[in-house]
Amino acid sequence: MGMRRKEETHSTLFQAYANLLGEASQVLNILTCR
Repeated sequence: MGMRRKEETHSTLFQAYANLLGEASQVLNILTCR
């Protein structure tokens, strides 16, 4: 049960990191386009 919980938190953390990376790449794209 404890391991499952840890895996879930890790998954959400990875998702948040991926989301942040996607936003950063989008901003970088806009900056480079200009």
